Amino acid sequence: MLKALEQGGGLDALASAHEAVSAHHGNNYLPLLEQYYRSHRSALFTLVDSIELESTNADRSVLDAVE
Repeated sequence: MLKALEQGGGLDALASAHEAVSAHHGNNYLPLLEQYYRSHRSALFTLVDSIELESTNADRSVLDAVE
């Protein structure tokens, strides 16, 4: 088992993978998405700045977070 653990990157890699996966159990998917969208972060912020966002209901939590 220790050999397989070392081949997989060691205890630190296992701990960080566990942390990322267990974090989404509370509907927090950000740790799982960051690795895919990190390189596009600047473009996404430029897009959000150039369009006008409107809420379709009374919940403004997303708009408040963007502001």
